[in-house]
Amino acid sequence: MAVGPRGDVLVAWDARGTIQARYRSPSASGFQPIETVSSDPTFFARMQALVDDRGRCYLAWSAQLLTEGGTRGPVFNEVAVRPVGHRFRAAQLLERDPSNRSQAPVAIVTTGHDASVAWTGFDGANARVRVAS
Repeated sequence: MAVGPRGDVLVAWDARGTIQARYRSPSASGFQPIETVSSDPTFFARMQALVDDRGRCYLAWSAQLLTEGGTRGPVFNEVAVRPVGHRFRAAQLLERDPSNRSQAPVAIVTTGHDASVAWTGFDGANARVRVAS
């Protein structure tokens, strides 16, 4: 969940492998309909949400399928943007790690009209901080 400086509210959740979200503007009496964010499979997503001072929404997440039998899927690090007055755009894949890696949290920060997303990646030998703007 995220609350913007103007009072915008964004709520998002992992619905069995699909990211869903609802948005409420400061002047609305209720939430808009549920949006399904188009993305790679998002089982067990660890999400970070942000609403900027204009009402633009950002969702970033790391997701990895983990089963009771011990099966692990690849790690997907993704971000989706909801421009002011529109629906969420399709998610952008930031990095996909193999199943032998573990998912880690993501972070979002905005500066003016720019946003940056940070996550933990792997360069083949070491875990490294990755950043996309």
